[in-house]
Amino acid sequence: MNEKSIINAHEIIRDEFKKCNYEQQDSGKKEILTTVVRVKGGKVRVVPVKSNKPMDKSLFLECSKALGRIYVGLPINVGDIICHNILNTGIDIICTKRVDKK
Repeated sequence: MNEKSIINAHEIIRDEFKKCNYEQQDSGKKEILTTVVRVKGGKVRVVPVKSNKPMDKSLFLECSKALGRIYVGLPINVGDIICHNILNTGIDIICTKRVDKK
């Protein structure tokens, strides 16, 4: 390899690196929301939940406020919908752990 081909290789790698970072920043605006919801009448006080699709990070605080008002009755299974179409986003909040009655 000569010096010119090494320089070209470095330029190509640098350009690809810039593209990758740009794509990661664009896709970083949406993530799966994971949080907990309170349980009514069980051994445990909370159950873990998550969104079924990635949502804008800007909605995380509002979704957390809405989910803070919810109490889940038992029994509950993995995949049960806790909140359908939260904040009119078309995204459901689903349970990620099975909790039985006492």
